[in-house]
Amino acid sequence: MLGQSPASVFWHDGATYVVESAGNRVVRLRGSGREVVAGGNGKGSHANQLDRPWRIFVSKLGLYVVDRNNARVQRWLHGADAGETVAGGQGQGHGLHQLDQPVGVFVSPVGDVYVVDRANHRVVCWPPGAAEGRLVAGGRGFGSRSEQLACPAAVVLDGDALYVSDEGNDRVQCWVLGAQSGVTVAGGRGPGGRPDQFYHPLGICVAAGHLFVADSLNYRVQRWPLDGDGAARAAGAVTVAGGLGLGSGAGQLGQPMSVHVDELGRLLVADMDNGRVQAYPLEEQERVARETSAASGVADLAAHAPVDQERICGHCVEYRANSGFGFVLDDTGRRLFAHHSDIAASEVRFGYPKLLKGEQVEFQARRDEKWGWRCSAITAPGGGPTGGATSASESPQADSKEHHPHSRRCCCCCFFCFCCCCWFVDVGVVHQERRRTHDSKDG
Repeated sequence: MLGQSPASVFWHDGATYVVESAGNRVVRLRGSGREVVAGGNGKGSHANQLDRPWRIFVSKLGLYVVDRNNARVQRWLHGADAGETVAGGQGQGHGLHQLDQPVGVFVSPVGDVYVVDRANHRVVCWPPGAAEGRLVAGGRGFGSRSEQLACPAAVVLDGDALYVSDEGNDRVQCWVLGAQSGVTVAGGRGPGGRPDQFYHPLGICVAAGHLFVADSLNYRVQRWPLDGDGAARAAGAVTVAGGLGLGSGAGQLGQPMSVHVDELGRLLVADMDNGRVQAYPLEEQERVARETSAASGVADLAAHAPVDQERICGHCVEYRANSGFGFVLDDTGRRLFAHHSDIAASEVRFGYPKLLKGEQVEFQARRDEKWGWRCSAITAPGGGPTGGATSASESPQADSKEHHPHSRRCCCCCFFCFCCCCWFVDVGVVHQERRRTHDSKDG
């Protein structure tokens, strides 16, 4: 199945629903038929329009669409020509009546709408008819503590267990409803390509006693068995789709965004970069699991994962906090991509963390098949900017007290904004110190 920048896929009542983000619409595929069921009336904020739709949830209550750039969630009754706002829609912000870059949604059987409020680093629940949401996970600033999230990407409710894909921390957290903090049930072992690691986990789903995770920049889908308490078991983590690097060939994916398991047990994957939705029957999932496990030995699927270089020193030459992208140069003049989703800055409560232009940093370089060389684990050693500064207009917070350049780490890119940014970078002079190099190739 092909799509126009497919960001999400969902199965309901014998039909496959696909978010075509670039086309600002949701289509329903049933047999050979294809029908637009939400949006498709151009980019906009009217009730019959969408602006960068992201993820969806479908049930007998309707089609719920995360309308990202309009900071709202819309519900389209089945057969309706327009949607109604069920969460947000009151301007971008951090009040409980607002959302900022919503990216994920899950709806309970009684109509409670759980929304991943990405730039506010939280998950909020909007009951039917509510004027504002209530906090159910995160919301305590950008960070890696158990009560925090860092650019969360997706949410699933299974009983009273709320699973959250915590992209900036390369982990999946589980929050029991009413709890003040979450526990790590998958990942959380740093970015990497081992079976027990993730590199920018995005979409998630729970089905048949397993947690499925779209491990986007490892170009694979991981399946983790869940125990009776809802915790995933790392020893049983296997690849069930992709796992053979970036591409469109057999065994490959081009940045999986969303995963869903249908009533037949097929795994559906929204493969955005390849403009397609892939379906993996149960037998295909098991075949991929066997072959990737055999190819990797006992515990390492990192053949196609990024490669580290340690303690490289340089400085930021360009950063735009409103989009969250920037570049750092090494001493060869090689540009390394950096992104807000991995900046661990506890000072940032709302909005995206950022680097300052001219700020000295230490980082690891990771070699990736899609993006080439990129920064990961960036640390600002405490010296602050060495020249130039990001203007207040570029910051998601006007209050400069909420941003401090000290004691941070970040890594490079995530998928969310790459399609809408162009970069022109200055040439800077940087210093590089390597303690260990794992790969001498230059991408």
